[in-house]
Amino acid sequence: MPLGDSFVFVTPSESTQAIRFSLRTADPSEAKTRNAIAAAYLEGVWQALRNDAPVI
Repeated sequence: MPLGDSFVFVTPSESTQAIRFSLRTADPSEAKTRNAIAAAYLEGVWQALRNDAPVI
């Protein structure tokens, strides 16, 4: 998952119902930006999975 200038690697299991990770910032403005980027990334992953075209 993109996080600022780096990535966070998350490996969900079959029983995972939520994906949680630290945004690694205390700045509310930066947290909002990082959250939006992560949410958009995950939405793209979910959409690709629904279309049977997984994102690598």
